[in-house]
Amino acid sequence: MPADIQVSGLTGYKNGYITLTYGKNTSYNDRQDTITIVCGNLSRNIFVNQSGIMTIVSVKGMIGNMMTNRADSVYIQFSRPVKSMQITSNWQLCLSDIKVSPFEADNSVKFSYNCADLGGNYPFTIRFEDFRGIWFTEEISVPFYKAKLEVNGYMNSFILINDQKEALIPMINPDKLIRYSIEKDSVMKVYDLSDRISPKNLVYDPYRSKVYIIGSKPGTTYIYTDYTEPLQVLDLKTDKIEKGFEIPDDPTDHAQHPTNVPYNMAIRKSVRAVVFLKSPAISSLKPGLFIRNK
Repeated sequence: MPADIQVSGLTGYKNGYITLTYGKNTSYNDRQDTITIVCGNLSRNIFVNQSGIMTIVSVKGMIGNMMTNRADSVYIQFSRPVKSMQITSNWQLCLSDIKVSPFEADNSVKFSYNCADLGGNYPFTIRFEDFRGIWFTEEISVPFYKAKLEVNGYMNSFILINDQKEALIPMINPDKLIRYSIEKDSVMKVYDLSDRISPKNLVYDPYRSKVYIIGSKPGTTYIYTDYTEPLQVLDLKTDKIEKGFEIPDDPTDHAQHPTNVPYNMAIRKSVRAVVFLKSPAISSLKPGLFIRNK
């Protein structure tokens, strides 16, 4: 007797009833069991067929490439063949034409979705019909990332260092710098900047293995606060952060609104770099300042 089928009785006399009880098919594959009833020289077979579970087994968001005209798209794989499908985007902040590609042999399908941003998560309602004519509806959320790092604070930006094997992520509230290994998919180190600077911008010097940290006063809780502080420098060779070079005073500067606050840099292979200066109070820029980069 098959393990998934229970029979109310194995013997009988004259007219009677037999009750078959079978468990739910919890796999993706169809299954078939056979029960044979024998009475004297007569025998009859009862076939019990159960379809596998019909569901979505995998979803993935895939960022496109504008250079190759490849649109952002969503990959869905079903547990069984699908006859027809309806897709509804539940993201109300963007409207996008959805173009569905033909189904593949592994019951997967792709459709275009041009509203996605890297790091986002987008909801859809998927209605699909199997070849028995039965309709199903599932709500899915499609991530456009491989993994997500949860951290305390607000991320301003990031830069890639060491041949793009690592990333440096400036954070505010609290002020810190996260060093992240892309190869190992893990945090390597967190630098405390609470007594130094609230980081807004990072500039990588690959020639001397240094990172210049530019930002505002420590303790800033607003991302768009102006640049106000002197540079801080992370030396990747010694793994230490030190105060950077001093910007020379400009005797023509306004006393209340000086324009010698660094907001960006241009790194050169030579020992000279360009520091771009800007006043926190006005929008105009000051000509770049050449400094020696030791």
